[in-house]
Amino acid sequence: MQKNLYEIAVKMRTGGERESLKLLSTFDPVIHKYGRLLNGEDTKQDLKLHLLKTARKMPLEQFEEKNNKVIFSYLAKSLKYEFIRLSKKNSKKIEIEKAFEVKNVAGEAMNSEIELLEMMEVLTAQESFVIECIYVNDLSTTELAHYMKISRQAVNQTKNRALEKIKCLYFGHEKEKRKLSDSVQ
Repeated sequence: MQKNLYEIAVKMRTGGERESLKLLSTFDPVIHKYGRLLNGEDTKQDLKLHLLKTARKMPLEQFEEKNNKVIFSYLAKSLKYEFIRLSKKNSKKIEIEKAFEVKNVAGEAMNSEIELLEMMEVLTAQESFVIECIYVNDLSTTELAHYMKISRQAVNQTKNRALEKIKCLYFGHEKEKRKLSDSVQ
């Protein structure tokens, strides 16, 4: 760190492009590490953008000490939290892909909207609502629980029950499939 991070952050607020590049080069190893761990296409760019936004909005006047250590720590923690947020988003995406990686008996991938509608018919209204909110609208279980005025555990139980019904419909035994189809009618 040739230049003081505090000076870089101050100049960035006035639109200093060189300072932005210096800041990015300072945090490049951390960004590279997190980008590699997340294995996402645009992860490094997302982290770089987050770093620049954080540096521009950093409450410099609230810092008691304006040295490299304090500012570096602030920015590093911000990157870490963004990494965690992106990691959770990525794991949710993988969970969605696994949950809906449903294949029919012939082994062909599910590719029609009709099959999707049939799959949703097996679910109760509440289960269907929970699946739609979590996987389509990208709500967290906490947000959904707050909206529905029920506990997070109840949301998770409903989600897991719905996913089990879907798995059973496509992978289960004929006896279980009949039981499910009878309960729908």
